[in-house]
Amino acid sequence: MRVPTLVIGADDDPYVSPAMLRMYAGRIPNAETIIVPGAGHSLYWEQPEVFNRALLAFLARHRA
Repeated sequence: MRVPTLVIGADDDPYVSPAMLRMYAGRIPNAETIIVPGAGHSLYWEQPEVFNRALLAFLARHRA
């Protein structure tokens, strides 16, 4: 797979742990992983500034 991939999650997610996120990312060539501290499963809702900043930075780096 050659599509830029961002795997983003939170350290307090009860459903998808940081270890699981890293495992997912490890199976995707060149995937970037971000683990946000102090948030749970609804990272985009709980920490919208952090989520949006990370996503926009990722998209800016991979603009075609």
